[in-house]
Amino acid sequence: MQNFEPTGAAAAMPGSAVPQIKRRLVISACLLIPLFYLGLGAAFGLPLPPFLTSDNAMWCGIVQLVLTVPVCWLNRSYFINGCKSIRAPGPDTLVALSSGAALVYGIIAIFTQDAPQELFLPSAAAILIFAAACQLLEVRFKAQAMAPLHSRNRLRAAQPPAAHRAAE
Repeated sequence: MQNFEPTGAAAAMPGSAVPQIKRRLVISACLLIPLFYLGLGAAFGLPLPPFLTSDNAMWCGIVQLVLTVPVCWLNRSYFINGCKSIRAPGPDTLVALSSGAALVYGIIAIFTQDAPQELFLPSAAAILIFAAACQLLEVRFKAQAMAPLHSRNRLRAAQPPAAHRAAE
């Protein structure tokens, strides 16, 4: 009979990964709310504070950058894993390239344009948050899928060995 022990990535994801991912996701989402308000609020007709209006567009970009950098730092594992797997691209590589490109464009736009219109900094943070949410779901579903297999293996280990008749 086959042994269904987790190997590879499934074995490397213990149950303690869920609280860490959830904490990253909650903190990142709390930073994304004001970031979306600053980045996209004007498009929906929401008022911006007077010190962040078109006269001080660079300050609005800097505030967006200050809100984006912690989100990128909290989710830096995507950048690290994405750079490691650049020769064999995977999901982390896609997340790292897309959010990294948006972040670099936003930084360049803040300091080179007189009145930057689109910074794409909220997009950089949103990509990372969606990836973290997907990772949280993946870890939870893997744990749920592996639970019956682990309980089966525990039951098998708890059973006494089969009795054998002694030869007469």
